[in-house]
Amino acid sequence: MRHVSKESGRAGAAARFKIWGLALAALPLAAVPVSAHATLTPFDPNGSAGTLAWSINATGSVTGWYNDASYTEHGYVRTPEGGIATFDPSGSTRTEPFSINRDGTVTGFYNGQSGGPHGFVRSADGAITSFDVPNANATEAYAINSKGAVTGFFQSSDFVIHGFLRKPGGKFVSFDPAGATATYPYVLNDAGVIAGNYTDVSAYRGFVRGTKGKIATFDVPGCVGVTVNGINSLGAVVGSCSDANYNSHGFIRTADGTVTAWDPAGSIETQASSINDRGEVVGYFADVNQQGHAFIRRADGSIKEFWKKGASDVFPLSVNNHGEIAGSFVKEKLSHGFVRIP
Repeated sequence: MRHVSKESGRAGAAARFKIWGLALAALPLAAVPVSAHATLTPFDPNGSAGTLAWSINATGSVTGWYNDASYTEHGYVRTPEGGIATFDPSGSTRTEPFSINRDGTVTGFYNGQSGGPHGFVRSADGAITSFDVPNANATEAYAINSKGAVTGFFQSSDFVIHGFLRKPGGKFVSFDPAGATATYPYVLNDAGVIAGNYTDVSAYRGFVRGTKGKIATFDVPGCVGVTVNGINSLGAVVGSCSDANYNSHGFIRTADGTVTAWDPAGSIETQASSINDRGEVVGYFADVNQQGHAFIRRADGSIKEFWKKGASDVFPLSVNNHGEIAGSFVKEKLSHGFVRIP
């Protein structure tokens, strides 16, 4: 099985970027800078034919993946100084890292010569440990916290998708919200709170799993489907939701369970990607003229835009507590990674 998250549509983490990239890559970008002093630095690993920067940690290191000339995906870590180390688990034919913690440990998943995908953890010294949930047909890891706990989902032998927590010592705990027909955890904070999506017989919903395993489910008012993309250490969750007309909107769910939907002015399609402990949310949206915009939403709800000069589109995907942003932009139909320093 290849990339089980595609079964959940836009909730598939890689699919979210690829869908927007295909939809908006040829569109002009109109935006207003957040700060004249901010710097946006592009980067690509050697040999890249397309780069995605998925996660930035507290010290400014970035992880993601790139395609080579044969369209094979490889992982990389970029240091704050700009050095890039590329990697693949042994036997990998496709490597997709999704998260990097404070210590520089990376998690994600890969496909091998036979079977998979499989989860992996790559330590800061480059050592890679692969893993599978016991008796799983496929394992996809999406987030790692500072303690080394990992979350993601797996397909069991009866072809049902469940969430998992891999504890720092390697022990697995599987879980599902009540009534779930498929569970997709995507994000995890340092306290051990997990958030993601699940399907039941009637809808696509959000969930938050607390540190003791209790699961709270939620919907976004006015929407019929929920995609969770980010969580901060305070337990605030952000993502996007779809209304009955299949237009997406940003939302934030605070730790007390309050859910608020929002959109930048003029947006007809909003994707909220990540939130930091200052309450800053980054993401991107399209307006009625199908122009793409990258944005930062402050804790007070104010929204500013930014861009990479010469890009057709900019996709902010991760923000740390210093306000440093990692993501990708499209220029001449190729994607490149970037780091933005405020």
